[in-house]
Amino acid sequence: MGGISPGESAKQHRERLPELIEQCFKGASISRDQISAIAVTTRPGLVIALKEGIRSAIGLARELQKATHSRSSHASPRSFRVSFNGKSSISSPEEFSIYGQSVSGSPGECMDKIARELHVQQIPEFKNIHPGAAVEILASRSSQEGHSRYPIAMPNTVGADMNFSQIKSPYLNMARAEMLRSYFSLEDFAASLQHTVTKHIAGKVHSVLEWLKIEERPVKHLVISGGVGANRYISNGVSKVAAFYGVETVAVPPNLCTDNAEMIAYTGILMMERSSPDIIPWKKLPDMIFAHARQDIGPDERSRVPKRPVNRLAMKTVHGNEPVRFFDKEFFRAQAKIAE
Repeated sequence: MGGISPGESAKQHRERLPELIEQCFKGASISRDQISAIAVTTRPGLVIALKEGIRSAIGLARELQKATHSRSSHASPRSFRVSFNGKSSISSPEEFSIYGQSVSGSPGECMDKIARELHVQQIPEFKNIHPGAAVEILASRSSQEGHSRYPIAMPNTVGADMNFSQIKSPYLNMARAEMLRSYFSLEDFAASLQHTVTKHIAGKVHSVLEWLKIEERPVKHLVISGGVGANRYISNGVSKVAAFYGVETVAVPPNLCTDNAEMIAYTGILMMERSSPDIIPWKKLPDMIFAHARQDIGPDERSRVPKRPVNRLAMKTVHGNEPVRFFDKEFFRAQAKIAE
């Protein structure tokens, strides 16, 4: 099904970083002696690959006799956000509190592996397109009700936590069975997958926003970021939930929805401006700086989010451009009493 090979990834980093660094100097039209410092990320990520970047940064800093900034690549300020990177999360504004996260898998990895199982990259049109992006394109060509043609049971998680492995496994099994049928629709299958991922995320965003409203902790903006945040269907579904609560959605531009060196460099600039203690003079550089697979962005507040929302989101309304609707539990209880 594909995926990342840690050893191969580290090898590629080691072999290609020197050439890439030279290309960056040429592309920026600057010489080595014009740079002020070296910025490198130490977390979060694949440790074996991070180490290659750290090793290159230390070597370059010593060669140029420049200071090195080592810090998390996720150190910049955040608003209330839904992030879809390797570790999906729903976090708050000022305190960087975590209200929900994926307990297994991520939406990107889920959609990518299912797309590979569907052999989408064997289709000439998608040969040079990321599998996840191919899913969105195929889904846009589905039949009118294609998004509901291949349903599965939704993941069983409480609060705002998510579980994309509970989406991935059923769809992988379904794909293997359905692809053998003459009436199988690749477009409708992609639409159903995309819709299910969207429902899962939108439902959890609803859980958090409803709770914050009850707690009288108003939210003005919801930031959607990360690779899958570039998916317009998912962004639309999440935005509709936010709009119900009067929250403005800010979608990060697609070209900034991936891990990139600019955010690491900009963090380095901010560290220099603020004389950060994490700056290491080149003469004091150690032989190696520790790399970490994970990075906490703040306290874990997930237990504060109610296990279930007061009002249940009508998942079908996540699709399309109509406003989302909710099932009012109190209304149904009142109706049940009347019926008695």
